[in-house]
Amino acid sequence: MPYCVNCGHRLREGDSFCAYCGSPRAIIPSHQQNNEEKRLIVNEGNIHICPSCSAKVNSFQTNCPYCGHEFRDVRPSSALKEFEAKLQRVQTSKLSISERNSEPVKVNYLNPFSVLEAEIQKDHKITGVTQEKLKIIESFPIPNTKEDITEFMILASSNIDPLVLGGLNAGGRSLDNYYNSLELCKAWKVKMDQAYKKAKVSFGNDPDFYKIENIYRETNKEISSKGKLRPMILIGIIVAFLLLFGIFGLFENRKSEKQIEELNNTVEQIQIDIQNEDYDEALIKAHSLHYDATSDYKLKNKWDDQREALIEMIEEKKEESGK
Repeated sequence: MPYCVNCGHRLREGDSFCAYCGSPRAIIPSHQQNNEEKRLIVNEGNIHICPSCSAKVNSFQTNCPYCGHEFRDVRPSSALKEFEAKLQRVQTSKLSISERNSEPVKVNYLNPFSVLEAEIQKDHKITGVTQEKLKIIESFPIPNTKEDITEFMILASSNIDPLVLGGLNAGGRSLDNYYNSLELCKAWKVKMDQAYKKAKVSFGNDPDFYKIENIYRETNKEISSKGKLRPMILIGIIVAFLLLFGIFGLFENRKSEKQIEELNNTVEQIQIDIQNEDYDEALIKAHSLHYDATSDYKLKNKWDDQREALIEMIEEKKEESGK
């Protein structure tokens, strides 16, 4: 009994086209026909056969290596397409629209380390859209073929944000939005790890495996590099704060020293006025003794006490002199 070289279904005698997929009937040499029938009956999955010359071809090839025929139907499996369609339906659902239009639970933090506050507060809101997406991603079975696993790896890597997994909240999004993105990225990362391990076990020695491995390694490399940004930025903020604090402290010290010098000069002038018995001028200058260069309460109290003592002394001398 002949079989369709495209979908593997049986062909009736006299059929020129497959009744299932519509592909033209190909003539398979007699010495290959029995082997191909056994493969279609025993093995699961698709057998890759050139529809032009009936030669067996390897995965990922877009042209037949024997006759040069171009394969125009290289595409993901129906399961993978349905998986993407489910995620898209959830994203465009009424629930998604209402949640996108609602006010965020938390305020927007421009601080790139808002995730630190998120870890402390532990009061995140996982939206219904995120919950549905997590269910779809977590329940999706890893494909079996090299083509489908490669397509899934590309899809997963495109949905993983290295900045989010690295602990950085870029774009000033709300804490709830960041946390929802983080949960989705983690789910995609787990599935990507599972797909890579399955591919490595199933066909790790196959030359085409390097395509899957390259996607996996590049994604992990990007996540690792973004994760290193967080401590680097934190160190930079600390250093900048210390520098600013040091400059501010130096400025405050100089300001304090300058005012203390001016107050001491005023005290000397008061002493001269007292010697010259110019008590009115001495009192005016004594009342001006106020320390306000910094918030140092000890210095402030010291000069307040000295001012009161000088005023009291000047008034006593003025009374004694009768002036």
